[in-house]
Amino acid sequence: MYELSIQYFRGKAEAEDIYFNFAYTYYNTSDFTTASQYFKTFCTTFQNSPKREEAYFMSAYSKYKLSPSFRLDQTPSVKAIEEFQEFINAYPNSPRVVQCNKLIDEMRAKLEQKSFNQAQQYFDMGYYESAVRSFQNHLGNFPGSSFEEEAQFLMIKSSYELASNSVIEKREERYNETVTLCNKYLEKISKKSFKNDVKQILEKSLVQLKNLGA
Repeated sequence: MYELSIQYFRGKAEAEDIYFNFAYTYYNTSDFTTASQYFKTFCTTFQNSPKREEAYFMSAYSKYKLSPSFRLDQTPSVKAIEEFQEFINAYPNSPRVVQCNKLIDEMRAKLEQKSFNQAQQYFDMGYYESAVRSFQNHLGNFPGSSFEEEAQFLMIKSSYELASNSVIEKREERYNETVTLCNKYLEKISKKSFKNDVKQILEKSLVQLKNLGA
């Protein structure tokens, strides 16, 4: 009925309320993809509407409702984060900003978990070069990550295993990279839960470098 009404009342005063309610029908029936599209279209079509702020928020919130478990593809989470940030930029004084920031943090935590798990999978499968690169990306993309220390340690282990399994020509360079990572961990990581393990890897790397004549 709303869909028929939109066509009939297009260009008339009633169109604004009809379109707004039409978007909510999709939201309330859990068709969040379509709901987000209609809320977004409402914002574009009725730019001076007093309902525009709510529609803008609901467009982002509908995308948030599509955000899956961290184990699944996080594209919906990324899109929701982007749209919540757009809302904050458009309505910085809105009372909804606090909720937006809370939901952004929730989805970023999923992205962080997903990133760490992907790197850990490479490590568990013995793809050490990919593991090193993935842990580096994780630490770069999520500074202050709750997985920071474990990521640093697994990156060191991956680096050592990569060096140990490399052809002779690459071992010196890669053991040196492992030594650098070990020293960085021992100097900069505050908790140092893996301190003794890292020291052992450092000592073994230095022995290997000595054996290689480095």
